[in-house]
Amino acid sequence: MSAVIKTHTIFMDKECLLEALKAVGTKYTVEGNTILTDRVDYYGPERFVWEKNRFIFTHDSSANSGHYLSGFGMTGRGLKEWTTVSSFLKTVDIAYKTAYYAKLERLAEEERRAEVERKHKIVEEKRSEIIARAKEEGYYIKESSDGKNIQLVLTRTV
Repeated sequence: MSAVIKTHTIFMDKECLLEALKAVGTKYTVEGNTILTDRVDYYGPERFVWEKNRFIFTHDSSANSGHYLSGFGMTGRGLKEWTTVSSFLKTVDIAYKTAYYAKLERLAEEERRAEVERKHKIVEEKRSEIIARAKEEGYYIKESSDGKNIQLVLTRTV
């Protein structure tokens, strides 16, 4: 006798989960908040369903048997070699963590670039403000830069 089993996972980022599934060679289709995998059991495609801020893996209770496909006459249908649910989820977990850490690094780098750009913008605004005010007061401006610092030399002839 079989039953539908819902296995709670740590997968909370859809983008990383899809990348992990691709990395482990599992084909999938996305239908709303459900990711249908190419792993087929008695109840159809095994799936990841978004519930309560994480993905839950739904599968048949017999899917953990090593002889699963032969029990349902599914061998020889061009399906890849069957692995147990626990083995499959461990493999996906490793790929998910790799994708997740890569995403965190990418986001941190984007944040660093945004901060550098913000600081550059502040310096440029201050520079433009000083130059505009100096020109209003009749100064000639000579500007030099050594890469990090900007030097403005203001001169006025009387």
